[in-house]
Amino acid sequence: MRFILRRLGFYLIAFWASITLNFLLQRFMPGDPVSRMFARTQGKMQPEQIEALRKMLGVDTRPLWEQYVDYMHNILTGQMGVSISRFPTPVTEVIASQIGWTLLLGGTALVFAAIIGNLLGMLAAWRRGGAIDSALPPLLIFIGSFPYFWLAMGALYLFGVVLGWFPIRHAFTDGLEPAFTWEFIGDVGAHLVLPALTIVLVSIGGWMLGMRNTMIATNAEDYITMAEAKGLRPGRIMLRYAARNAMLPSVTSFGMSLASWWVVQCSPRWCSRIPASATNSSTPSKASTTRSCRACS
Repeated sequence: MRFILRRLGFYLIAFWASITLNFLLQRFMPGDPVSRMFARTQGKMQPEQIEALRKMLGVDTRPLWEQYVDYMHNILTGQMGVSISRFPTPVTEVIASQIGWTLLLGGTALVFAAIIGNLLGMLAAWRRGGAIDSALPPLLIFIGSFPYFWLAMGALYLFGVVLGWFPIRHAFTDGLEPAFTWEFIGDVGAHLVLPALTIVLVSIGGWMLGMRNTMIATNAEDYITMAEAKGLRPGRIMLRYAARNAMLPSVTSFGMSLASWWVVQCSPRWCSRIPASATNSSTPSKASTTRSCRACS
């Protein structure tokens, strides 16, 4: 129990430090949201409107500690304010419109990367020194060193613009009504290929190397030698004995990777212009980078 409480305390301190840093960065950087909004309106806002916006966004002339108390209160009570980029839409509505596509893209890419990477790592370790073990690890690590957005734009240009194999924008075809039909599901799947492929290619190398290293250590265990001495089939030994035990660290990594969905899929989704909602908006946006005008600005 003491260990659990210590870890929870550490996470609470890290959470407090991150949101406090977010508060300070927004206020110490040059300019403020109201100035940007004033510039977009080409000076048509009245002084009273500017002052009202500053108060609503929490960047008025109050002392910094008062703004911080209000900021913390808004975060703890779930009052996220309105979006600066989509003013005056509430941030909660922006996030709600994004969360479905976020889970679909991030979840699909994570599952495929974990399954394929672990299978490749399993085969590479079982046939150590073979073609898979010699060629794929350096190749996948090389691909994984590229930024997500670079691979996303490259895949979009090659497979979408030049070859025309996949659509280049939105989550489904314009004019297609969202419904649980095979036509709609297939259309969404076709639009999902490029952004999901980008995430899979970048992350699959880490899954493969992790499984390979664990599998190599597992292959040296006595129960593997005993299974071989009994004359069991190599495939059964690999799957039922070695892989089953070597999968434990990968299962832990899979759970930890769930938290990184949001960040990992933002750049590929932006490049492919997956919309914010089922209305198929053509404006790309990222809920994870949308700032709150009261709690998170």
